Amino acid sequence: MYNGEQDVPVQKISAATLAECKEKLFKMFGHEYTIRGKRQILHGGFFGFGQKEWVEVTYTVNSGGESSQPLSAQPQKNSNDEIASFRKNRDDFLKAAAISSQMTTLDTKFSELQNSLTKQIQSITVSSADKHPTIKKIEELLADNEFTYSYISDISGRIKSSFSLEALDDFKAVERKVVDWIGESISIAPERAVRPPHVVVIVGPTGVGKTTTITKFAVKMVMDAKKAHQALPGLCIVTIDSMRVGAYEQISKYGDIIGTQVQKAETVEDMRKIYEEKKDFADAIFIDT
Repeated sequence: MYNGEQDVPVQKISAATLAECKEKLFKMFGHEYTIRGKRQILHGGFFGFGQKEWVEVTYTVNSGGESSQPLSAQPQKNSNDEIASFRKNRDDFLKAAAISSQMTTLDTKFSELQNSLTKQIQSITVSSADKHPTIKKIEELLADNEFTYSYISDISGRIKSSFSLEALDDFKAVERKVVDWIGESISIAPERAVRPPHVVVIVGPTGVGKTTTITKFAVKMVMDAKKAHQALPGLCIVTIDSMRVGAYEQISKYGDIIGTQVQKAETVEDMRKIYEEKKDFADAIFIDT
């Protein structure tokens, strides 16, 4: 860069303060230099953090014997525009550094994940090479029939723990055992007789305990099924009591306890509709009047 008036190269020097810049210039040129300008710059740091504001001075070396007036006699202040420009450049720099740091972190995590997957693949390859041919064949059959990887791994583990090396040579015996294990892991829903549900209607004056009695009936059916290790009965509780304050809320709390939703019927048509919806699924329908 050159000074247009004297065709003298314009040079730069930077330091933590303006005074340090002047001290460096004096050591190099004595008083034979002229300061052309100065600005704030960011110095040091790592990825935009820990940076400090330094001063950068542009200067020319005097060709004659006249020295410039000492800078200390010419106090200068940064203009508002210079400060605003510096802060904007600093913020842009910090944002770019933050993005760069995030990208570096992502690259690191991706590399770690890639290394982990590579090790797992190598482990699988090595373990596969060490497997007995019978186990390999069983795994291939299970995979061809779309069993999950975790299920296949469980079966392989059971084969290793259940058969000796000599027994593994009998593929048919191993295959039969695996079929038995698969059968044991498949749960079959118990058959249910298709019949209309028991309908229990509790009738009586207010306050005699109709709601409590229905709840006791329902709880007993559930407890009996649990003791007999049977499927829990399908229950339906219906209330038609629309006069007593809190009647529906009271029986709903009981229904929540035994895991049964309480239906509300205000007309004969409502009752008929509920029955048609529940008759094929409920073992008992309790009606609270």
